[in-house]
Amino acid sequence: MMYPPLRQLSPDEQAKCDERWRRRTRRNVLFFVLTSVSGLAALAALWIMVPQLVLVIWPPGTNVPLGNYSRWGAVTIKECAGVPRRVFAEHGTVGDVAVALTLCTCVALPIHCGLGGGVLALYYNNATGQSWFIDGREESPSGASQSFYAASSTTEIGILSIAVPGQLRGLVKLHDLTGNNLAWRTLFREAIDLANNGFVINKQLMQDFELYRSAIENNRALRCDHFYEREFAQQWHKELADSGSLIKLTDILNYKARQLPPLRTELDDDLVLVTAPPPTTGAITATICGIVKKWYASHTPVDDASFYHVLAEAFKFGFGQRPIFGDYNFTDAQKVAEMINPVYAKALAERIQEHGVLPSYSEYWADPEKVPSEQHYVIKSSTGGAVPIIIWAPNGDVVALETSLNSVLGSQVLSETKGIIYNNLMNDFDIPNQTNLWGFPGSLSSNLLGPSRRPVTSLAPVFLFRKGALVAVAMGVGGGFAITGTAQGQQSYLRFQSHDVHLQQQWTGTVVAMTWEAGRIYVAYDFRNTVRSNTIVGEWCV
Repeated sequence: MMYPPLRQLSPDEQAKCDERWRRRTRRNVLFFVLTSVSGLAALAALWIMVPQLVLVIWPPGTNVPLGNYSRWGAVTIKECAGVPRRVFAEHGTVGDVAVALTLCTCVALPIHCGLGGGVLALYYNNATGQSWFIDGREESPSGASQSFYAASSTTEIGILSIAVPGQLRGLVKLHDLTGNNLAWRTLFREAIDLANNGFVINKQLMQDFELYRSAIENNRALRCDHFYEREFAQQWHKELADSGSLIKLTDILNYKARQLPPLRTELDDDLVLVTAPPPTTGAITATICGIVKKWYASHTPVDDASFYHVLAEAFKFGFGQRPIFGDYNFTDAQKVAEMINPVYAKALAERIQEHGVLPSYSEYWADPEKVPSEQHYVIKSSTGGAVPIIIWAPNGDVVALETSLNSVLGSQVLSETKGIIYNNLMNDFDIPNQTNLWGFPGSLSSNLLGPSRRPVTSLAPVFLFRKGALVAVAMGVGGGFAITGTAQGQQSYLRFQSHDVHLQQQWTGTVVAMTWEAGRIYVAYDFRNTVRSNTIVGEWCV
């Protein structure tokens, strides 16, 4: 093909061509600028909107899968996230991790837990298939009496609210039970580093300090009293006695953590639920799960509203059993065994009305004579209380542990010489005509205050086994909401058959859950209270 020869443009033609080029260049530059600005604006909008979209998809009070691990997983706080990695790297056991993680956590969150409080732990040994419960809960003084405490409101804070601490003895008992590969002193490494070097406190801890600042600074009775260990027992006893405590020297020396068999109930031919015995209310959680399971064995699921109606009715029947519970040695074991019997769960499920509730509040209670006044029975939500920790080890062993001072700052009594905050566990006993910090009224129950007893607690870890394999762990904190939250976590797993755990916001405190599926460990927790369980750590198989 032949092209025509090029010719020289005239000055006018060259000027017009140049002008067209300039206009085109300006248009292209403007288009580039506008496109860039629009792109940046879109990115900024996404940066702002993505968290909101997450809240729409997973509203507060629901769970988002945060971990997917194949070697091990743990729920802890960010200040102590390196503890399980270090201990497992040194070939430590699940018990080594549990002790080191608890000690570190209580340095970072001194208003929630510490040596002045207690500990509860449910342990699963993968090699033997056995589970055990460690009760390191605080114990009332041997000189405590119902009449003494009924005469005053001295169980909420102050020297008389303190029970004999059990955390250290509980951790030792757990460490011995699980076996250990590391020396005891090495488990204090991160806790000592935090105490020596300090750390940035989180927003919730700062707010709690500000909330209680006035009470601590202006009331000297809340500032100076002291702690225990065997070699300091005589000094501790004298200091507490001088301040009016009922704790005796023998109470300190004779305190023992308990190793107890867990409760076990069959939900169906394939599913078995294992939970903690009294003084926990694990049997209530088991009853709730059993009722819902039996209901849907004979009813077809309709929709979410129907499911939550059945779940709410199961909650009522479960809490109607609460007067049965108290110290392990003072709780009727036969009644607890009947509670978790599938036959009993089926009988309660058959009483649920599909489109309504029972005519009377008292009909949900196991013993009508122990029904508290309805107008006073209001469970309080709580952002304080216990710290939940779960460790799923590389060998399949699991520890679900909860440690606390009972409420935020416990008794608000600080050891002047040891710097340790004491518990206020005496408030967890039932005292007639009094309502405790969590909203539970005193009633004629097994939880009445008495000498050398451990009060009932709503904290109760739960294991779920499918065909003999551990597939889910759940536990909650937050007073009575710990029971409903833990039950919801397990019901979510049973309902959706998925490692993603869904929760109804108004029925749950802080809930932590771990599930196992196809060789992976999935971890989730409730976002609404991130002060205590805000970090998921784990490790992929390499």
